[in-house]
Amino acid sequence: MDNVYGPQAIPDKKKKLWEDLIKLKKKHSWCLDLFGDFNVVQSVDERFNSQFCKYTTVDFNSFIAEAELQEFNLSAKKFTSDEDGLKLSKLDRYLVCSNFMSLQPLSSVIALPRKKSDHCPIVLKPSNQNFSPPPFRFFNSLLLMDDFKEIFTNAWCSFVGYGTLDMLLKAKLHFVKNVFRQWRISDSQNELKLLEQTKEKVEALECLAESRILSDSELFLRRECKFKICELEIFAKMYLQQKAKVRWLTDGDENT
Repeated sequence: MDNVYGPQAIPDKKKKLWEDLIKLKKKHSWCLDLFGDFNVVQSVDERFNSQFCKYTTVDFNSFIAEAELQEFNLSAKKFTSDEDGLKLSKLDRYLVCSNFMSLQPLSSVIALPRKKSDHCPIVLKPSNQNFSPPPFRFFNSLLLMDDFKEIFTNAWCSFVGYGTLDMLLKAKLHFVKNVFRQWRISDSQNELKLLEQTKEKVEALECLAESRILSDSELFLRRECKFKICELEIFAKMYLQQKAKVRWLTDGDENT
């Protein structure tokens, strides 16, 4: 894979670039993927209200033909470069060899929305192969739970199944996943109840401190309760963040 940035409006430099890329293609003949801002178009319809140079286009198309490169269709947008909303061009692209095309024939190139740049980021998405949802999704925050090891060990050892090794492993992970799901449903309710009770204890002690000096045991209890509140809130935040991140990633895959 080679990231290309073509020089602007200098035919001699572009010819030198094409020659260098031809040498690169011959050196890596098995599989090559060129991508980036080539600063040149393949045809007049790849520019809108923007200057078109047929000479650089001829050189570019000759390079593509000589290197035996192909291009995936661009989805979402027609143009990738936007100068103040007036001059539009398709300057960014993926060019791949026939070996790459045969390995990933159903791949596609997606133009993402422009934000801070005047160019659209382009993404090469491999062939869409749906292997169904993963049988088990693990959150690192679960490792912070005191009874995690016991729950996991019991679930892992208590599973009974049959079939080929791969299907047996899938079924086992699915079983463990369901155990964890039920555990989290009941445990999260207990955690929420414990959090509220602990906050009430702290509030009661702070109200008491307004009328008299707290004893050593009361101060110790207040510190322990505050530590427990912090612990419960941090875990809840981590767990929700990881779930939200996974949901955002999977939704992104579905949208694209």
